[in-house]
Amino acid sequence: MEEHDSERWRSRCKAAFEKFDVDRDGYITPEELRMHTGLKGSIEPLLEEADIDKDGKISLSEFRKLLRTASMSSNVPSPSGVRNPQKF
Repeated sequence: MEEHDSERWRSRCKAAFEKFDVDRDGYITPEELRMHTGLKGSIEPLLEEADIDKDGKISLSEFRKLLRTASMSSNVPSPSGVRNPQKF
């Protein structure tokens, strides 16, 4: 499994982040999150978990923390596409 602090992992996180950050302002807004996740319901639970500083948007640092937590605690692929093998 790819280390969460490796340069490769950080680079893949940034690339994933940039796909969400449509306007390239350095943040993922609720609108951008909704647009790219395809979630039809409320995105508030996801935003609340990811938005550590509670400014209403997700920074790259917050995005990395969210991916790190998700890939370590569930069967969610890391940015490299590797799932947590302990959950199989």
